[in-house]
This record gives sequence, structure tokens and C-alpha cells, in this order.
Amino acid sequence: MATTYIEQFVRCNAFLEEKEINLADLKQGINTISALPENHICMGIDIEVVEAGTGTLDIGVKDDPNYFISNIDLSVVKNNASSVRLSTKGRLYPIVIDLKAAQTGGKIIFRLHMFGNEVRMKDYTLSV
Repeated sequence: MATTYIEQFVRCNAFLEEKEINLADLKQGINTISALPENHICMGIDIEVVEAGTGTLDIGVKDDPNYFISNIDLSVVKNNASSVRLSTKGRLYPIVIDLKAAQTGGKIIFRLHMFGNEVRMKDYTLSV
């Protein structure tokens, strides 16, 4: 008698974390915005500029230059949440902002699309 099993990965508890950030609260240079909750997978980030500032910022995933967007212009108010989309391909790294703005009176909202714990399920099949 042999036992075979099939492993499946099931993502559960999809949710959205939203953070509103006043740019005046950020320092010039690198700012770490959010470490993802433990065992959660970030599937993408939407950035919405809700109040204009001046200058630019870069946003990306800490220690991963492949997932970085440069020179987001803060002088234009964006009216939709999908103005910038950064897919992190399931990375667990914190999100970082590199602020390069002379006057930072603006406000931005980050919406992190995340899934909960990845649950490993096994289906066992007994055969003779």
C-alpha cells in the first residue's frame, strides 16, 4: 500500500491596509514606512497623492532594487488610488520611501494589498 499526497497552498484572509502619511512628517532621505504584519504577503501597493507638495519621492521595497519606482512627482494631485502601482511579488520586506522634496506639505495614502497566512494543505490519497 502506498500513500501519495498533493500539497496545495491556499491564501486566505485577503485584506487592505491603508496608511495616510503627511509628507511633512517624513525626513529627507530614506524612510521605512511599514513592515508588513508577520506571515502576510504583500501583493501590491497603490499610492494616492491627496494633497500636492513639491519635489519628488522614490518608493520601493527595502533591499530590492527590482521593485522600486523613481521620481514620483508630488506637485500634481492624483485623484485615483491606482496612480502608482508597485507589485512586490509576494515579498515580505518593508516598504521604503526616499524623499527628495524641498517643501513637503503634501499628503499621500498608501494602500497595501495583502493576503493572510499562507496555509499549506495536504490531500492524502491511499491506494493499494
